[in-house]
Amino acid sequence: MGAKFHVPLVDGRLPELRERTDIRAATRRLDPARLTAFPVSTRVNRPENDEISLLDPLD
Repeated sequence: MGAKFHVPLVDGRLPELRERTDIRAATRRLDPARLTAFPVSTRVNRPENDEISLLDPLD
């Protein structure tokens, strides 16, 4: 695995990482078996909706 380092996020992004090769070197794929998918509200698609309840699964 590559070197571990901490880079501060700016607006949820890594400003220094702009080139695809740099991004790929600093990240890794997650094992799909460790991921869980569930339906969420269509409100997730709107930037003006910024509330923690958007992370709650729909029934």
